[in-house]
Amino acid sequence: MYEKTEAFWDDIFGKEELKDLSKPFGIEKMDSCIGWLCANTGSIIDYGCGNASMLLRCAYLNVKKGLGIDISCQAVRTAVDYISKKDLSGFSVIQGSLEALKSIKDASFEGAILSNIIDNILPDDALCVLKNIYRILTHGGRVFVKLNDFMDKEKLKESIDFFEKEISDNFFLEKSGLYFHNLSDEKFERWIMEYFKVVEKGRIEFKTFDCFNRFYLLQKL
Repeated sequence: MYEKTEAFWDDIFGKEELKDLSKPFGIEKMDSCIGWLCANTGSIIDYGCGNASMLLRCAYLNVKKGLGIDISCQAVRTAVDYISKKDLSGFSVIQGSLEALKSIKDASFEGAILSNIIDNILPDDALCVLKNIYRILTHGGRVFVKLNDFMDKEKLKESIDFFEKEISDNFFLEKSGLYFHNLSDEKFERWIMEYFKVVEKGRIEFKTFDCFNRFYLLQKL
């Protein structure tokens, strides 16, 4: 189901190395979101972590324990190399998917990162991820969610060349092999309403890529 996704990210992360994560990313709102997540948080899980740059940034913000899970072996290798070089004891990154997430004990982490994962996997899998993150977090646990910007009909028309087909309503297979769920705020908020309260939401500008992402700061009910 995710073979093309894995191959895509293996190619991307096979060409990248992590920069010095002891310094902020330099993207004001994202740095602020990570700061909020790490405040009084001793442990964080990052599902769909990629090269774990966000998770490993938390190691420099007084977080003592971190676990990253990603489908890409190249991304995991990059993260593991950084952990080893910087001697970040308490942090680990493993290759895996939903089965790895399901194996984690209840109430074993205080915070979570879900960065550009919920809207890039099958909707049923996304719901499963949210349910398991809720289970894994301690009471009052914090979550930093990052989503792609929502596309209105006009933007979808402009982006039509990126898509191979529409699998279901607002859920696409890109020509790259990646999935893209054009997930509205309203639908995402319905998904999370029984698990989390919204502390803050907004947009993060990535000037280098001339794009925006949406963010949610959530707290377990």
